[in-house]
Amino acid sequence: MLGLVLPTSKSVLLKTLTIENCKELYYIQDNTDAVISYLDNLFYTPDLNILEKLYCILHIRDLCVGNVVELRDYSFDVIEIQNELLEIDDIRTVLTFNDNTITLNYPKNFISTTFYEGHFIETIILDGETIDFCSLSSTEQDLIFNYLPLEIKAKINEFYKTHISKLEINFTLRGDNIKLILYDSFFINFLATMLSPIDIRTYRDYMFILSERMHDITFLQKSTFLDIRDYMDLYVKENKERNDEMKKKG
Repeated sequence: MLGLVLPTSKSVLLKTLTIENCKELYYIQDNTDAVISYLDNLFYTPDLNILEKLYCILHIRDLCVGNVVELRDYSFDVIEIQNELLEIDDIRTVLTFNDNTITLNYPKNFISTTFYEGHFIETIILDGETIDFCSLSSTEQDLIFNYLPLEIKAKINEFYKTHISKLEINFTLRGDNIKLILYDSFFINFLATMLSPIDIRTYRDYMFILSERMHDITFLQKSTFLDIRDYMDLYVKENKERNDEMKKKG
């Protein structure tokens, strides 16, 4: 388990990402809904918004996999993206109508489509009943949204237009300005790729090689990718030293 204090001063608990978890994510990375469900299970602390979740995932990547993401055509440091999230604006806004209340804020859930106005609704108090809008199905959300007065819908739409750009993270990569758009379907693929640094063949090679030296396969499976990489470096170093010693004796 990992602990972290967010830039918003909120303390959170996160799941440690093991090499076994990386393998599981690799298997499902082409299934967007499965990836979203997998990502949500990384957070022990509830009620995080999407910017806070991104900050947490970058932290998990840094501590469990490594800070440098190496892709086919380029590499980048996750700290560069994390630094762009050090100041998360407080945009929480409360609207009232007919003794009812609507709280607007950043979206909480990862989605496979683009965000619309309703995704910025956090809670609604209707007729004295508090509704966690984020936990409702899309059909239920549409029913409630269509029920709202036109002037309230207009205010929600204005809130959406004002703050949707805050879900665009700008950072520099090899001198170029890159924009990471959190409401783009590519964003989920980006997170899945970032958290699954190995393919199945590499996973099997690591387990086979290291199990000769460390016989507890369960221990290896519960280790992070960063730990496994360190074990492999030690294994290679030991073998080289052993071979060098044998050559001297020969």
